Amino acid sequence: MDAKLAAGKEQILGTWKLTSFDLVTDEAHGSKQVGQPLGPTPLGRITFNSDGFMSCLLTHPDNTKPLGGPWQLASDEDISFVARTMAAYCGPYKVFSEEGEIRLSTDVEIALDPSWIGSPQVRRVTLRKEAGKGILVLRPVQPFQLADGTKLYGVLGWEKLERVGQNAKLVELAIKIASVVRHGPGTTSARPSSILMSEAHFYILAITSCDGEIIPTALKPKDYSPALTLESDLCLLARQSSAPMPPTDRATKDRARLVCTRCHDRKVKCDLQEQPSGRCRNCQRDQLECRRRVGTRKKVPQQDSPVASSPSVGPQRRPGSRVHPPPQRQEASVPADYPTPVQTSEPSQQSGFIGDLSLLSCPSDPELAVVSRVKPLPEDITDGILRLSKANSTPPSLLAKALIDIYFQELHWIVPVVSRQELSGLNPSLLLLQSVYFAGGLMRRSKIWPQSSSPEEIYKKIKTLLFLDHEKDKALVLKALCLLSIWSPNGPQVITLDCPWHWTGMALRLALQLGMHREVTYSNRSSETSFSRQLWWFLFYNETLQATCYGRPAMIRRQDCGVELPTLNDVATPTLQARASIQLPRLLVNLSSIETLNTQRVPISSNQLNPIILSLRCWIDGLENDLRLYDEGGERLPYNRVTSEIYLFYFVCIILLYLLPGPHRHSPLLCSASIVASSCIAQLYEELLHHEDVTYLLPIHGWVNLVAAVPQIYCIAKFPDLKPICDEELDITTAVLTELYNKYPSAGPVMRKISRFRQSGIAFSGLGTTVGVTGMAKDSRNKDGLFSDVGGLFPFPDTISSKIDLLRPRADEGQNMVDPNFMPFNVDEMTWTFDWLDSTTNSLEGNGLWDDWNPTGNLF
Repeated sequence: MDAKLAAGKEQILGTWKLTSFDLVTDEAHGSKQVGQPLGPTPLGRITFNSDGFMSCLLTHPDNTKPLGGPWQLASDEDISFVARTMAAYCGPYKVFSEEGEIRLSTDVEIALDPSWIGSPQVRRVTLRKEAGKGILVLRPVQPFQLADGTKLYGVLGWEKLERVGQNAKLVELAIKIASVVRHGPGTTSARPSSILMSEAHFYILAITSCDGEIIPTALKPKDYSPALTLESDLCLLARQSSAPMPPTDRATKDRARLVCTRCHDRKVKCDLQEQPSGRCRNCQRDQLECRRRVGTRKKVPQQDSPVASSPSVGPQRRPGSRVHPPPQRQEASVPADYPTPVQTSEPSQQSGFIGDLSLLSCPSDPELAVVSRVKPLPEDITDGILRLSKANSTPPSLLAKALIDIYFQELHWIVPVVSRQELSGLNPSLLLLQSVYFAGGLMRRSKIWPQSSSPEEIYKKIKTLLFLDHEKDKALVLKALCLLSIWSPNGPQVITLDCPWHWTGMALRLALQLGMHREVTYSNRSSETSFSRQLWWFLFYNETLQATCYGRPAMIRRQDCGVELPTLNDVATPTLQARASIQLPRLLVNLSSIETLNTQRVPISSNQLNPIILSLRCWIDGLENDLRLYDEGGERLPYNRVTSEIYLFYFVCIILLYLLPGPHRHSPLLCSASIVASSCIAQLYEELLHHEDVTYLLPIHGWVNLVAAVPQIYCIAKFPDLKPICDEELDITTAVLTELYNKYPSAGPVMRKISRFRQSGIAFSGLGTTVGVTGMAKDSRNKDGLFSDVGGLFPFPDTISSKIDLLRPRADEGQNMVDPNFMPFNVDEMTWTFDWLDSTTNSLEGNGLWDDWNPTGNLF
């Protein structure tokens, strides 16, 4: 076996041509051929050198056809077609004996499939001779298994490219390339020098893909007579070769082969090639972007490219296929010990989603593809803008890491759009990093910031990066837009693009282009964070909250979306925060239903309310124990901000149900339920205040406090005995709004309005007489069959609210607490949350209470 192994190590050296790639069943099933993934005539080369290094490349013959344009401008579908039928990897190898057969193991260093990197690829080796030619057969040690249990092996047959004779045409081409690279176009030599020959030998090894022989090691000048061919073709081949120039015998000046454009323009020494960070010391010192200079000889004119000028069209692609290959990036200024953020270097040509009912969904002629007429700004202009705006500068290293941690600890559960993996590694996105820094900064308690690191300054940098189209990966742009949508820098009355409504709209439009509203988009993407159901559902409930808050039409309709609600399979680790993140969209689909009913502008019947009430009951009954406020014995569970915040939105849904127009507004049961819900909200906010957690709330909580204040003000007028409790709970509301106002100006108008109404001493005079606080009349509780369902909305002990008695039956069954003339809400008005103010407008005018109040305007 030792002799056989030694012979195998010697025979495997060289370059081999792929002749077959068959999928066969295992030996138990007779080793039958079941398919040929690369067709009957696959393309492939595998090389083993004496230094113990190998390289392998396999592809489908259709991939050799032109795409109809430059590769850099190819669509994602074109790139997907090429990538899915290609395999490429390289690394050090060893040949050894095991179980009586020769085996080959490669420690993969570079691969098209990232999962191969760092792991060995082991193959069973068979070497033999057929018709005087060397034959190599490679089989995997372990099969892969299909869903039905069938085990398959990929068997690759190779034929050795023997080193016999000389390929004159290839030699001439290599000599020409070497001449063009060394002297530039238009210069040829009838008799190549020894330097040129060594370079030609090097290039021929780099570009060879012929079926014939490989040039021998020793080259002689007499063997070559350079032929005049198209210099543009030769230049293109030379530029495409990624191999470095070989050493020459001539003494040359010690010059850096890799320099940045800035140092080159300034004629100063550049140490870019010596810096592992990819940034020279000059650019690091000046905190500027370090961009590698490509020499004039290495630039390929677009019009000279045979690919670009080819009228051919790329191969047919599978309809509906979508991939998002990792774009190449350029580096930007970041802390020295933190991963370097980058910019994509090529524009994205990802295909946008077209609905099935659109005429545009019909198959189109690839030759009619439209090339964008919007050209990017010149690099010198974009560089100048980045330099002046400092958009590529990031916070100091320690602060940057802290901001990322704050985002994942305090905000990620409700804005689950970014994963830690996307922020790690050597080349994270600059736009995404800045967006996470911005979001983390909004959550900080301290207002002391290093220069240019405050959320306001980072917000400006993000806007600059967005409108310069700095990030080409649209999935990352979508995540940045989601993070921008959580901040409200202006009051709701200001017409501006700097508002959550604008950024949410942009994010939704982009998500729809990406097809994220369809479940099929997420098929087979369980590990791809760019397309997560949680991201889509964040967009859904964020837009629902804003549409309800602003009283504006919602852009997303439930019937247009087929995405399943997120489950534990959509989170990496099922922590309490992760499980809360899953429950939030399940709750807020009920808010979407409420908002949809409101837009109908007609009175709502109990048959329309009952399904929502039942859905809310099912939601709260289905919560896991550690996501509840109380245990089974009625004891309050330890405080958790995430749990409290979920319940705040739950109680808001109960209040908004009552504020819908319709005869249910005469129901004392729903009226009392809204009052108790507002009291529960106050209790939860009080806990947040005591734990100093209000700083982690988003600006939407200004609107939540306003919704909770509506039943409180009504309760003061209808139940004078409860006025001290209502005042105390409204004080909590004011305290929360005061803290929110320190971060979000939009909380200011809400706080002032609530304060002015409290100070005015409104008694709702003339609207009827009040009743006691002993509870509801029993005969009014079963009206429309709402008693059992509404009662189930509060599965809590009495300690949750001092107003819980309002939900209990009282002895006096003949007295009804509510009648149409008694309500402070105008049943016929449907101006959403603010219609309760319409009936009091006359009594408030002239008192200065309406100076900054618009009943039909925005509150947030």
